[in-house]
Amino acid sequence: MPKVGQTRLLLVLFQVSGLSRAWQPIDAPVRLPRAESPAGLQAKANSGDAKAWFTLAEDYEFGIGVPRDHSRALQWYRRVAEAPADSANSALVCESQCNLGSAYYNGQGVPLDYPEALRWYRKAAELGDLDAQFIMGLGHDQGRGLAQDHVEAARWYRLAADQGHVLAQGNLGVCYALGEGVRQDYAESVRWNGKAAEQGNAMAQFNLAVAYGLGQGVRQDSGQAARWYRKAAEQGSPAAQCALGFMLTDAGDGIPQDQAAAVMWFRKAANQDISAAQNDLGVMYAAGAGVQKDDHEALQWITKASENEASRNVSDSCCWAIDHNRSLLRSGITDASRLGLVFPDINRCQLRREWWSFHSRKEEPVSRLRRQRTTEPSQPSPEIKPTAGDYRERAKDTKPADMVDFVKQCAELGVPEAQLDLATMCATGKGVPKDEAEAVKWTRTAAEQGDANAQAQLFGLFYAGDMGVQKDQAEAVRWCRKAAEQGNALAELNMGLFYARGNGVPCDLAESARWIKSAAEHGRADAQSYLGWNYDKGCGIAEDKAEAVKWYRRSADQGYAEGQCHLGWCYGNGNGVAMDKTEAVKWYRKAAEQGYALAQRDLAVCYDAGDGVARDPIQAAGWYRKAAEQGDAHAQNNLGVCYKDGDGVGKDAAEAAKWFRRAAEQGFPAAQYNFAFAYAFGMGVTKDVGEATKWYRKAAEQGIKEAEQRLAELGAGSSPRR
Repeated sequence: MPKVGQTRLLLVLFQVSGLSRAWQPIDAPVRLPRAESPAGLQAKANSGDAKAWFTLAEDYEFGIGVPRDHSRALQWYRRVAEAPADSANSALVCESQCNLGSAYYNGQGVPLDYPEALRWYRKAAELGDLDAQFIMGLGHDQGRGLAQDHVEAARWYRLAADQGHVLAQGNLGVCYALGEGVRQDYAESVRWNGKAAEQGNAMAQFNLAVAYGLGQGVRQDSGQAARWYRKAAEQGSPAAQCALGFMLTDAGDGIPQDQAAAVMWFRKAANQDISAAQNDLGVMYAAGAGVQKDDHEALQWITKASENEASRNVSDSCCWAIDHNRSLLRSGITDASRLGLVFPDINRCQLRREWWSFHSRKEEPVSRLRRQRTTEPSQPSPEIKPTAGDYRERAKDTKPADMVDFVKQCAELGVPEAQLDLATMCATGKGVPKDEAEAVKWTRTAAEQGDANAQAQLFGLFYAGDMGVQKDQAEAVRWCRKAAEQGNALAELNMGLFYARGNGVPCDLAESARWIKSAAEHGRADAQSYLGWNYDKGCGIAEDKAEAVKWYRRSADQGYAEGQCHLGWCYGNGNGVAMDKTEAVKWYRKAAEQGYALAQRDLAVCYDAGDGVARDPIQAAGWYRKAAEQGDAHAQNNLGVCYKDGDGVGKDAAEAAKWFRRAAEQGFPAAQYNFAFAYAFGMGVTKDVGEATKWYRKAAEQGIKEAEQRLAELGAGSSPRR
């Protein structure tokens, strides 16, 4: 028979054979039942097991088997965070340090303390956590929790950016454009914004479009500018929508005229209160360009632009043009040739940083307050209920010191957005005493008035049993459906997942696919990835591999790691697209660099086999390790093989046995065979025929034929052959 020590262990370097899917609602914590009893977990924790500490922290954070208790959760997270970060638990240590940083930043379970938050983020950053490095850059950039220091900000951004962190890449690009913390260098700005833009970051796509439009750091190219504006616009960037609309109003520089499309983009931006877009939409109505001529609509939109507070954020010439257009229309002059379009003011609107919130990686189902401006307050009349638009506009004019009273007054007048903001204040204790019961009351009040966001929040509370709300699947589904029927994309996705799993509704895969498709068409990257999977497997919808690739690509183009990984798999296997191993590696890498374990494993396999990339055992072992440390059993097994053979790492039988054990304990059949083999021959563990027999039997029960042969040999008393 073949030499098992050589041939069999190489046979178990498995390729990905299919697309796995964890069907669970987004933004609501769902956990599988614990494999061991709470007493067993507590015993492990008492013996110093860092993984048990982390599990207990999560249990208290999400109320899994115990009452939800942020303070107790943080006590366990702190134990992990203060533990030595060795190879076995470094990921848990980093995660715990970041969770402590988030808690101190948000005052959740501990007093709000920005310096303490940044102290914990620094620890994680120094261990190599990319998000923490990015947050350190933000801390120095904003001067919050740290002394403002643009040089340090740029240094931390670079550390994360060099490892593929998309937001850090975009912010480093802005540093180079503005000369903050680094020498001003437009070419470097383009390079970094380009990296982030290629990963799907809308802000970077926008900044890259500006560079091409102005010819800053790159050859001026209107076609490229329009291309990147479109990518950002499709992700909802209002300034990009306005700029793209402007470019489509007239042919030139290789950009075909499309006035109907221009109107569509102006309208999208105008609905987000972009003054230039409101003006330009009005001009299009006056001209009957791309839309039926309507002087009344023209005057309405241009008046809105003129009165919009946002117009103070553009140049004087833009303000003059908007006011001039309004004056002409009010005078009855509707000749479109005398009205002027306004291009968004690049010097003021563009090159914005990503001010990423310091939230927990496990987000709470409660929205955050919008940023406020500090100008003169404008309180609502007590006799008149403000509209949502009135509330937003007046909030912009309200000083921070007056904001709480303003929000309360609007909430009591029945403004759903204000009610939801007040709920957020009560939930977080920001500006008012923390009171979860009040938070729930105001969320329900807004939801009962038909506010889709509040309905989605209420769904999350009933689903998770959070903030004193009794867990209630039927109520969760009821509120989720209400929000979904109003087009709330998150709720649509969750309705799809409810129907897929039969949670609170009958299992109905066709209905599931319908809701997921609606969420995907509303632009949710995670829903687009799910929809791709539905088409790929014919789950509730006719199987269509090409359509699957289309939706995976949409998800991937937004930077969603799972979509990138699935798209890579399609290229690697010729699934709905021409096989292209190099393209597969490109997409695996994008997802892997975001920390997605499946992609890290798949990229490792490519390096291991020289598939789409030059064979590189060191790179293979490195990516196997990243996935293995996240618990991927395939990667753990294959990393064990690397240590057994000394392929890309130093030969180390004990380390090989360690990784085989981890994968075997997760039920991975190849690893069970390999672990049995290690016991049979004393490879990295003490030789133990009983243990070998146990693990061979487990592997045999899962269909490993060689394990059956080994069991027969052991039963006959013969020694395994080498």
